Order: sequence, then C-alpha cells, then structure tokens
Amino acid sequence: MRKKSFTLVEILIISIIVGILSTIGVTQYFPARERALDAEAKVNLKLIQAAMKIYGMEVGGFFNSGDAAELNQDLKLALPARNWVYSTEEATGDVSATRKDSPAGWDRIWNLTNIGDGEPICVSGRCP
Repeated sequence: MRKKSFTLVEILIISIIVGILSTIGVTQYFPARERALDAEAKVNLKLIQAAMKIYGMEVGGFFNSGDAAELNQDLKLALPARNWVYSTEEATGDVSATRKDSPAGWDRIWNLTNIGDGEPICVSGRCP
C-alpha cells in the first residue's frame, strides 16, 4: 500500500506560486504605506493651521515656530512625531511637514500656506 504524499513537482509548483504572490504583495506595500503617511501629513498640517488660527484669536498674536513638542503643548494638540517633522513659519503662518526616516527615494516635504483654505502641496522629494 502506497502512502499518500506530495510529489516534488507539486511542492515546487506551490512554492513558485507563493513566491509570485508574495512578490506582488511586497511591491504594493510600500507605495500604499507612503500614500497613507501622506494623508496623515496633510490632515495634520490642516489641524496645525487651524490650531494656529485659534491660538492667534485667544492670545492676540502669532504662534512662534517650534518642534512637535512645542506644537503639542502650546497649540493643545497631540501630533505623533513618528513619521513627520512639523514646522511653522511665524511671519507667514505657513506650516510644513518633512518626512523623517523615510526609505530611500521616498523623502518628501508637504507645505500648507496661510493664503486661503487650500490643500497642502508637495514641494520637494518624490511627490505623488
């Protein structure tokens, strides 16, 4: 009586199929992750700008530029500092987000100007 088992050819075919599917998945992972991080930066830039306007109304002046800890403390925000470095321009009210620790070729800078209620724009790096 023969034991039921897989042949070498069947195992090779399954290995090749799994390899092809994992290659497709990995190549789509990084662009999808970076699009999600871009969305995070855009939302946080709008949030910072709105908080700066509220700060200006409450205090009667412009917010002095600072790092993420100062932004969180003075503007009463809770911005994560994992993926982006946020900065503000006191004179113009512009806000920018610079990608930190990005994989090679994925570094970008998003900027939101204080003119109107426009959308953040990618000003340097690998823009989408």
